[in-house]
Amino acid sequence: MSIIETYTTAYSKEYNAALMSALYGSEKTRQCLEPGHEWRRAQRAARPILWKSPAMTYDEAKTLMCCIGSHETLAALFDSGALHEDYGMRLLGEEWSRFKHMADYNSLLARCLQGRDTTDMMSRHERRALNQLPGTLTIYRGCGPKGKHGLSWTLSKEVAHWFANRFSYDEPGLLITARVRKNRVFALKLGRSEREIVVWKPRIVSVEKIQEDHKPFPKRGV
Repeated sequence: MSIIETYTTAYSKEYNAALMSALYGSEKTRQCLEPGHEWRRAQRAARPILWKSPAMTYDEAKTLMCCIGSHETLAALFDSGALHEDYGMRLLGEEWSRFKHMADYNSLLARCLQGRDTTDMMSRHERRALNQLPGTLTIYRGCGPKGKHGLSWTLSKEVAHWFANRFSYDEPGLLITARVRKNRVFALKLGRSEREIVVWKPRIVSVEKIQEDHKPFPKRGV
């Protein structure tokens, strides 16, 4: 089995369902097909197998990213060791907009980024745009009640408001305002018109509760 086949098999829901059935009994099979439930434990059970695989090249890692779903992409980057390769930051930046369930990996990813040169996470256009920003930034984050500490922030208050509104279900969403020095920013990501600032634990200035109001996503360039 090739290295790509090894990873795509281990990160398929069908594989996880079979593994979960063997580990926890057939009554668990249905649950392990539901994202956020027991199938994640099956992934963890498979990781020792993956860790024994040889190091991936950049092309192999890109192929893997194309072969697995967005819910598994970030986990696969960690498990494959790709983030610690020379191309790790480049690959992370290229795949950034695909990641789902980032909250599961915020602390781990922050530790991975701290102390490293994260310039390769950005395109030339993004690097130029970041260089043109002032030394201290006002940034915003829209999230649910438990999502205050995350890596994804934005320069746009309107974008953050939209996300706060999106995560206002049974409880109001949060619109957080923070300040941070530019030299603490890991990256600026301009995809999807979100003007995203990647940073860990900036200084929070204010937290506003947002009730659902169905405002459309702001269509603004950078």
